[in-house]
This record gives sequence, structure tokens and C-alpha cells, in this order.
Amino acid sequence: MTVGDFAVTEIWVPEPDAEDAREVLAGPAIEGAPIEGVHTGALSDPAAVPMRLLAGVTALLIGWAVLRFVMRVF
Repeated sequence: MTVGDFAVTEIWVPEPDAEDAREVLAGPAIEGAPIEGVHTGALSDPAAVPMRLLAGVTALLIGWAVLRFVMRVF
């Protein structure tokens, strides 16, 4: 059993299917479950900013390391 943040579930669907997804989620099987706003992708998720920043820094560091290696070899 999970509680708190571990119990949170997000369901992402393509924008054209959002209304159908809302109807399914609002069905009697999970009645009363809160339905929050629809995310239109990872760019709209504010929690993804630190991961995108980390990915960018990592890519720069790897690129710099590869460039240094290539400059040494040639």
C-alpha cells in the first residue's frame, strides 16, 4: 500500500484523446478520484525543469570531454 506522494498516479494521453480519457476516468470504477489539469507534454510539467537542466549540463560535459579527446588524438 502506498501513501502520500507514492500514491500519486498521473495518466498522460495525447491531446485529441483527452476528453475520452476524462470520461473513462470519471467512470464509476474510480468515482471520487481527483482529476487534475491535463498535461500537454513534458515541457508543460514544471517538475521536469531540473531534469532537463541536468540533461543539458550532462550533454555539455560529454561534448566537452569528446572534443578534448578528439583534439588530443588528432
